[in-house]
Amino acid sequence: GHAGDAYGLTSGLWVDPHSSQGLAWLLTGRAAPLETHPGRSRLTRQEERLAGLLLERAI
Repeated sequence: GHAGDAYGLTSGLWVDPHSSQGLAWLLTGRAAPLETHPGRSRLTRQEERLAGLLLERAI
């Protein structure tokens, strides 16, 4: 997979090569600072929440 962050766009593309299924997202806006909004990963809190929601519905 690959994450991207530039010019106000945060994106991600993650693919499972065994199933050929994947997740992709594009988010705009400012992310909550990691220092004051700790989470479970180095993803932004918005990405972390979106990935969790997508995975819940995909499984």
